[in-house]
Amino acid sequence: MYDTITMVLHSDKVKDKNLIEIIIPKLHKLTRLEVNDTVTFTGYLDKKLKVNVTNSRIKIPKGNLKSWYFDNAFYDFKRGSTEEAINKLEDIFELPIGKAEVTRIDIGPTLSMKHTPRRYYRHLGSAKGYKRLDMDNGITYRGKQDSFIIYHKQNQLEETGKKIPEDKKNRNHLRAESRVTKQISKYYNQKVLAEDLYNEKFYMKAIDKWQECYSNIMKRSSELNSIYPTGSSKVIIENLASIALSQQEPMKVLEMIKEWQEIKRISSKQAFDMKQKIMILEEQNLNIAPSELTQELDEKIRRAADRYK
Repeated sequence: MYDTITMVLHSDKVKDKNLIEIIIPKLHKLTRLEVNDTVTFTGYLDKKLKVNVTNSRIKIPKGNLKSWYFDNAFYDFKRGSTEEAINKLEDIFELPIGKAEVTRIDIGPTLSMKHTPRRYYRHLGSAKGYKRLDMDNGITYRGKQDSFIIYHKQNQLEETGKKIPEDKKNRNHLRAESRVTKQISKYYNQKVLAEDLYNEKFYMKAIDKWQECYSNIMKRSSELNSIYPTGSSKVIIENLASIALSQQEPMKVLEMIKEWQEIKRISSKQAFDMKQKIMILEEQNLNIAPSELTQELDEKIRRAADRYK
């Protein structure tokens, strides 16, 4: 479930040890940078894991612990694998890497889907507390403390020039991950150390937070036969409007309304009323009926959470 993990180990955790003397001999492609009398050495462990070190700390800035430990990008970096990787680092550096402070956590599964991931994107609406952003390769939901990203795994590997295993080529793999890149202690209500990553209690907390992020996303229906019978012409018109909205991108509709307001075509109150109606229609769409695609995605998210618990 884990992907990118950045961490920093401060010198107060390694009594009477010179970090630079310990780390530098173990790194390849070494570079030196001096800024404000602080010298930082940067290099790669096994030519893969980026590490930089000063007199006061050692840092894994890129967070590619998973790709250092596994050659296959589709392998799950589970709790046990994370523990093995951190223990391996401790053996190599002869330092208590488990006591390093974690500064970023990306977590989520890679799901094998029936259809190409792009078909699922338009069924994923807004999420309370997050801004929905469309990307070329997926969707980002950006919050104040975290983000939730849904994207095509194979496309991402191709864009970054990474090798795709033969058995995974031309397959439909969708990645659904949360990323916590700041205020981690506040987000998880605890200071997170590297050794916490394989602690069962923390791991379950991280999985619950990930699943909660996904559950906040409104799912859109686009099927006419999903409308429930009604004797109200107002309700059926609203249902049809809701389905029509699902064919568009609600965020683009909201941006259009904002543009109308900026060019003085509508008042602030009219813009507010329209935005409220759009949000109501989108939420109503959730209550019509889920599409086959969202049902598949919901089920695979649920199974992923249950499997890791």
